Amino acid sequence: MASTYSSLKIELMATGSNSTTWGNVTNVNLDTALGEAITGSEDVTFASTTVTLTLTNTNASQTARNLRLNLIGTSGGAQNLIVPAIEKVYIINNGCADAITVKNASGTGIAVPAGKTMWVYNDATNVVNVVTHLTSLTLAAALPVASGGTGVTTSTGSGNTVLSTSPSFTTPLLGTPTSGNLANCTGVSLTTGVSGTLPIANGGTGLTTTPSNGFVDIGNGTGFTRAAVTAGSGISVTNGAGTITIAATGGTGTVTSVATSGSVNGITLTGGTITSTGTITLGGTLSGVSLTSQVTGTLPVANGGTGVATISGLVHGNGTSPVSAASAAQVVAVIGATAVTNATNATNASSVPYSGLTGTVPTWNQNTTGNAATATTASTANALNSANSYTAVDFTATSDTRLKDVYGPIIDALDKVDALSGFYYRNNDKARSLGQVKEDQQVGLSAQDLQDVLPEAVSRWSVDPEYLVVAYDRVVPLLVEAIKELRAEVKALKG
Repeated sequence: MASTYSSLKIELMATGSNSTTWGNVTNVNLDTALGEAITGSEDVTFASTTVTLTLTNTNASQTARNLRLNLIGTSGGAQNLIVPAIEKVYIINNGCADAITVKNASGTGIAVPAGKTMWVYNDATNVVNVVTHLTSLTLAAALPVASGGTGVTTSTGSGNTVLSTSPSFTTPLLGTPTSGNLANCTGVSLTTGVSGTLPIANGGTGLTTTPSNGFVDIGNGTGFTRAAVTAGSGISVTNGAGTITIAATGGTGTVTSVATSGSVNGITLTGGTITSTGTITLGGTLSGVSLTSQVTGTLPVANGGTGVATISGLVHGNGTSPVSAASAAQVVAVIGATAVTNATNATNASSVPYSGLTGTVPTWNQNTTGNAATATTASTANALNSANSYTAVDFTATSDTRLKDVYGPIIDALDKVDALSGFYYRNNDKARSLGQVKEDQQVGLSAQDLQDVLPEAVSRWSVDPEYLVVAYDRVVPLLVEAIKELRAEVKALKG
C-alpha cells in the first residue's frame, strides 16, 4: 500500500510498505521534515512582488515547512507573503524595507513591519497573532516612546505619575491640570483654555466685564477705569456699537465787536469798530512792496511782465506768450532799414553817422543795399563787419615793434601761399539769411584753407559762431614772407 502525507508533508508509511527503506524514510521524516517544522529557518527572497509558498507530498526540504521565515530581497513597497492553508506557527523576521503581510489565500493576515520580527499562527483560514494578552511582562530596558513607552525606568510624584526627567512631548493632551508652568506652551486657547483675569503687568486690563456702547478704558495710574464719555456745554455725545460721535450743539455764535482799521504797504482798512453790522472799506494805493521778498511767481505779459524769470540777449516779443531771446534773423526783421543814430551799438542799420558811435565799435552787419557807412576816422580797437563797402580816410592798426614780443619769422611762407586758392564767389541763400545780402560778384579766400596755414587770420563770426571769418589784413605778413622766399629762389636761379 502506498504512503500518505500529513499537513507538514511528513511521509506516513502504510503497513508493509518501504520494507527495505523504511529506516531511511523515518530518518528523513525526523531529521528533515520535523526538524524544519520545529527549529528550521529559511530565507524567502522578494523581488518587488507577492511571494507564494506551497507544500508538496514529499518529506524532502521545503521552505513553507520551516518554523522561521527570514524575509530578504527588494520589497518595492508593501507586499504579501502567502503561506499554505494549514495549522502552523511561524516566526517571521522581516529584513525588507517595507511591511510584509503574512496571510493565506482566504485571510487578511498580519502585517510585519520592516526590520521587525513577529510570532504568528496560521489557523488554516487566516494568519493571526500568537499572543494577544500577557498577565505580566518584564523588559530588559525601558520601552521607548516610539513603541508606546516613556523611555524611562523610574518616575516620581503622587497621583497621576509624573516623569522624573524633562521629556519633550509632541502635541500632548494634558487634560485639565490643576497646576503647572505654561511659560513655553503654545496653542493655548484664550477663550476656553484660560481662566481668571489677565493683569496689567501681563499686558491685560485687569477688567472682566464687557464694556457697554460708548464706554472707554481710561488709565488711572494703577490700572484702568471703564467709563462713558459725557457731554459738556455745547457738545453732544452719541454712543453706538464701537462708535462715539461728538458734535457741537451751540449753533451760530456772536461777535461783540470787530476793530477795522490799519494799513499795510499803502493799503488801508477802515470802518471803525463794528459791534453788530457795518461796512469795511479797503482802499489806498499799494506801495513799498519788495519785488525780491514780498512777491512770488513770474509777472505774466498780460500784467506788464515778461513771463520769464531769466533771459539772455535781446528780448523778443511773442504776442501774449512769454518773451524769449531774439535770434539774429528776428533782430533783422524788427530793425530792417530803420536808421539808427547816436547809438553805442548798431546792428543791421542802413546808415549810422560816425559821430553816433562811441566806445568800442560792435560787430555790424549791413543788410541793405544803398548808402555805405562813411567815417572820417577809425580810432576804435575793433573792426566793422558789413555786407557792403565802407569808405574812410584811413584805417590803422598798432604795429610798433616796441609793443610786440616777436617769436620769429613766418617760415615756409611760399608753401603756405601755394596751399591757398583765390576765387570769385557770390553769397548763397544761407549767407543772405545771416545778413550777407550783397548780390554782386566778390573775390576772396577759403577761411578753412587759410585756417590750416595761418590760423591767426581766422576767427569765429560774431553773428553766428558756427561760421568762420577772415581778417585779410593779417594775410599781408604771409604774402611779404612768401615774396621774399620767391625772390631768394629767383636770385639763386640767376646766380
